[in-house]
Amino acid sequence: MKTPAFTLAALAGMALTPSTLAQITCTEVGGGATPPNCIFNRSFEEPRASNQALPARWRSFNTAIRRYVGDGLLPEVTPRTGIAAMELPSGFDFAGFDTDLFASSLGLYYDPKYDLNCGTMQACAWYLSPVGQGLQDTNGGLKVEFRRPDLSVYDYIEELTINNSTGYADGTWKQICLTFSRADWDFVYNRNNNGVPYDLPPNRLSILPLRFAPGTGGTGTIFWDDVTYEQYNSNATSFNEEIWDDKNVAATARRDATITEPAIPVFLDQVNPAGPKTYRVGNGCNTASTYQVVEVSDRTPTSNGFPLTYADIVANGYVRASVQKTDGSSSSFGTSAVGQPGVRFNGNPITVVPTMTEARVQATWTAAVEPETQPGRALPFGVQNTAAYGAFANLTSTRVYPDPVVGTSKATVMFNFTAASSFTLPTGRGNDAFRLAWLSSMLATQAGGQYDANYIAVSNGSNTRTLRIPDAPRNAYLFPSPVAINVGDTVTLYKDTAASWNPGSPTVALKLIAVSGATGGLGIQGFLASSTDPNDDSLSVWVEWTGAPSTVTAGTNITATFELTATNPTPKGDGNHDGAVTCADVDILNSLFNQTTASATFNAYVDMNNDGVINTADHTALNALAGGGCAPPPANCIGDFNNDGVVNTADLTTFLGRFGQTVTPGSTGDFNNDGIVNTQDLTTFLGRFGQPC
Repeated sequence: MKTPAFTLAALAGMALTPSTLAQITCTEVGGGATPPNCIFNRSFEEPRASNQALPARWRSFNTAIRRYVGDGLLPEVTPRTGIAAMELPSGFDFAGFDTDLFASSLGLYYDPKYDLNCGTMQACAWYLSPVGQGLQDTNGGLKVEFRRPDLSVYDYIEELTINNSTGYADGTWKQICLTFSRADWDFVYNRNNNGVPYDLPPNRLSILPLRFAPGTGGTGTIFWDDVTYEQYNSNATSFNEEIWDDKNVAATARRDATITEPAIPVFLDQVNPAGPKTYRVGNGCNTASTYQVVEVSDRTPTSNGFPLTYADIVANGYVRASVQKTDGSSSSFGTSAVGQPGVRFNGNPITVVPTMTEARVQATWTAAVEPETQPGRALPFGVQNTAAYGAFANLTSTRVYPDPVVGTSKATVMFNFTAASSFTLPTGRGNDAFRLAWLSSMLATQAGGQYDANYIAVSNGSNTRTLRIPDAPRNAYLFPSPVAINVGDTVTLYKDTAASWNPGSPTVALKLIAVSGATGGLGIQGFLASSTDPNDDSLSVWVEWTGAPSTVTAGTNITATFELTATNPTPKGDGNHDGAVTCADVDILNSLFNQTTASATFNAYVDMNNDGVINTADHTALNALAGGGCAPPPANCIGDFNNDGVVNTADLTTFLGRFGQTVTPGSTGDFNNDGIVNTQDLTTFLGRFGQPC
């Protein structure tokens, strides 16, 4: 059972890669062939006809000078490419050069074209400071000014982060980039203008590499080379577009060629100070833009981190959650949750992914607070899909992402399923005929550490049973029949800390909050597929509609709501999953003493030797792991080796078979934990003989 494919690397961050994205041409500037990346003379190879110390088609300020190999000046220049670069030496409080130069013969500026309704723009430049000549009491950086047709500046962005504290003056070339998206414009409008764009929007921008020192101080030299500009408007597989960023939560739409399901249209439905506003992502330059993933990042409360927290794969309905850390980062992804039905229509193979038609990102403006580092957000953030199961059924599926906290990420997943025509379900309903929702994970090998989950827990009312999922049997159900559950119950795929695959990826729980239309019983079932490829989701656990009828009639409407919770993995022995092995976990073991996997409250996390029985050997191992000195095992169960509830001749036979042997301390028959089954242990055993547990 192979899930829709996608790579973790494609979901790992929000970096923008200029080399793979398309550009808007700037041929209207004139001058023959379109220049590389919409910048004329981007590497300063062409001097002005009247002065080689100035670059053609660039405007220079103060000490800015074109340097070229062999010009006889010091320090010698080593361009990144070609024979020339720009130098900004000391001498003024400000020096720089920009594209805002008027070509009188053309009646145009050399600034590249810009359309704020198109995709994200990125301007980049390479810089170098010679060893020993780093900037002192001054800053270098990059500035972009968005310019209106009437020549006025609409807005600007800049980053002046190059200085003597950044350790950059090592004589090597480094790149600095500025990006600005439609989501950034939304922030500007919502923050400063009540959600309404300013009049007379920009149609071009100027790019300005610079150095700036307050007053007249500041020394040091900085070279610049290879300035680039692109505005992303492509529908290529590497395309991505920031949808929303209010400095509390951000979202980016992505395409990923490894996802097997086709990309779909994505819309932003936002509520801002001026009221609701909706537009299709990619609107403007490419109205046909489609995407497969919406990534959601959240500011952490303990730092200025803004890590990726959720990956909502809108092309197939899968959701992956990570867990935020105190350092501002987040965990890797692991187990997925799928909040939509999977159905075997008319005896066909199960349909787990309907045909998705569109996704809508739903966001409400939350005003940022200076200096825009408040820890969280008050309002949730949502993604909604519409979909169809061919002619059989229609679906609306919604995921709501509230503000996560360090160590726990929650989401609400809900759906509305309507049968468009009658369909039959196979006989033997209860084993994967009609899933309401499920967890999709990977378990290739426990011993090899290749798993995203290796324990399953089903909470049914007041009882929770936790079982270790073995590597085998494969191609088999986890339970002989579904484990009955009700509203309020939970299924959890736990991950311990011994995995080498996606180490730190979370434990994921799915709790049934509400259901309507699915009359009859519900249960939990799972399946471990034959594949041991760690790139396959070989482990599936689902909420089954066990009471489904043989025929679901047209018009049947089923709704369900689940709560998804992702938490950090916990070590073996951590019976209460608080992240540490302590005497509290030994207390849990003692409360479950002599339980087997058949018990309603069995907890495999404290079955230290994985033999399916919680006994003295497990107590010895867990007590040592907890540091020792924890409560001893219950005395009234000592000697009942076969767990039949009484100490009798069957147990005596077991004891005598061990008598006189050197054994693991605390194992069968060694009641005083001295590593030998001897007369001292015999005295203890005889004191228990004939007694019930």
